[in-house]
Amino acid sequence: MKKSLLLLLALVSFFMACETVVEVELPEQVPKLVPYAIVEADCTFIVRLSQSQSILSQQDVQFVPDAEILLYQDENEVDRLEPYGEDPELGIYQTSFRPSSGHTYTLKINKAGFSPVEAQTYLEPAVPIQTLRYDTVQYTYGYQDESGNYSEKTGTRLDEVWLTFKDRPEEDNYYEISVLQYEDRFVSEQQENGEYIITDTIATLLPQQITSEDPAVKDDSFFEDDDDWGDYSLFFTDELFAGKEYTIKFSMFLPSYYTRYNEQSPEYFIVLRNLNRDYYLYRKSYELQNETEDNPFAEPVPVFNNIEGGYGIFAGFSSDTETILLEE
Repeated sequence: MKKSLLLLLALVSFFMACETVVEVELPEQVPKLVPYAIVEADCTFIVRLSQSQSILSQQDVQFVPDAEILLYQDENEVDRLEPYGEDPELGIYQTSFRPSSGHTYTLKINKAGFSPVEAQTYLEPAVPIQTLRYDTVQYTYGYQDESGNYSEKTGTRLDEVWLTFKDRPEEDNYYEISVLQYEDRFVSEQQENGEYIITDTIATLLPQQITSEDPAVKDDSFFEDDDDWGDYSLFFTDELFAGKEYTIKFSMFLPSYYTRYNEQSPEYFIVLRNLNRDYYLYRKSYELQNETEDNPFAEPVPVFNNIEGGYGIFAGFSSDTETILLEE
């Protein structure tokens, strides 16, 4: 036992003696502009502009105000973006122009002290939803009203949906499906006696968690645990059904019992987005990076970037939306 202990101490001393501290001088990085802009056809959009930082930087995001941002449709200038919001220092800019599908858009950004950046993206035409079929299910939930009174209620919710569409032939297509539902949210204020009263109600459009066993989604899943928890969007390509009519089945994810504080509308919005390739690659790389960032054994996942002269993303999609109204 004594010999083993001495041997262990000797090994520890050996490795400690061999330890060498090496100081690595990283090259100084020149900050670059980082625009973030996601475009939806027929809608205005915003550009969030910040600057890049060293990988060792501990600073918060550095926003870039007072930049010149120009938008081009095909080769024609169509808009000069203006600061958006009450605080222009946040580096948020908004268009007044509404892009449309079937066109190429170019973003050109200039700011004193930075190299100019440029990005280009094409908005794919929307793919129509041909048919929707769905099943419903009865469920029980706990409900707490604006006065704090708790009760149990029974309601009807969307359960399974079959969505059919026709894929465009002779090109690679990228899709996203999401489900949105209105919910009335209470705004309350505390009174002098400590009680809260409802002062306003805000209609909020909330994304719903959905899952799918469809092979097109399973083969292209961002996460390993989608089946257990669901996600707020389904992403997939047309690799398994290129140029054909296709029906995808998905299910709503909802715990068997939960407490609800706000009234939900029986109206659901089913959204089919036709993504351009840049948006699909950005979302996929972004989600994969989030999945691996806390794993010290995972390989780093760079987020897709399509900005010339800087970093960031300029991409978009077109949408078709159908409504399902349930009978309560």
